[in-house]
Amino acid sequence: MRTSATGRYKRRAGGFTLLEILVALAIIGVLAGGVALALPDPADGQRRTAVRAWQAQAETAALRAAAEARPWAWEAGPEAARLLVDGGGRWRPAPDGAGQPRPLPPGLRIAGLEIDGQPRPPGSRIVFGGVPPLFVLDLAGDGGRWRIAGLPSGRVTLEEMR
Repeated sequence: MRTSATGRYKRRAGGFTLLEILVALAIIGVLAGGVALALPDPADGQRRTAVRAWQAQAETAALRAAAEARPWAWEAGPEAARLLVDGGGRWRPAPDGAGQPRPLPPGLRIAGLEIDGQPRPPGSRIVFGGVPPLFVLDLAGDGGRWRIAGLPSGRVTLEEMR
């Protein structure tokens, strides 16, 4: 702004200077970056949902085996987990859609499986019926570790390992 002959400032025409616009954009950029870092990772939510579905499937096997007094099995493979029911000496997919495979999302893998104190390969069947099986299934992947465990009480727990 320039002064007039009378020593008063002249008002300039409306608008912002380039410097004011750049400062405003820098402030908006810093705020947007902070918000983006605070948002949860959508893939993390997908992994948590899949792990909960696996735990629920194992719990279903335990509950149905006790209620129906016949063996049910949970098979946790490297790609998916599924429920099986004993159908006259042959394992068949569980009825009512319960036997549909529950896939693991990308980035998750089976880190270990132990049934009744013995290490087992992924895809081994955990059979529920009579005495509840003691098992531990460790899942690991991008940014997380989870443990699904069968307890002596017959409950199936899920624990996120930090």
